[in-house]
Amino acid sequence: MLLVTGLSAHSVTYIELHDGYGIRVQYEGGDPLVFADVQIFRPGETAIEFQQGMTDENGAFMFKPDTSGSWTVKVSDGLGHGKVIL
Repeated sequence: MLLVTGLSAHSVTYIELHDGYGIRVQYEGGDPLVFADVQIFRPGETAIEFQQGMTDENGAFMFKPDTSGSWTVKVSDGLGHGKVIL
């Protein structure tokens, strides 16, 4: 399960696809966070990343959890805007 908590006033949406998760991150006005940094952490882990990458031109990123629990997804555009999704 992913729960959304915000670091700033920006919109985040996510969907589950084929036992994985897709997130789409956008600014409040609707523009996507294009090529934003993404870090994925397993449940209970905060130091070692499970996966890292960047959003695409639509602000989207997909990953497939390998265990159940609450995963943490951190997204940052490198300009001070970002989200933590738990």
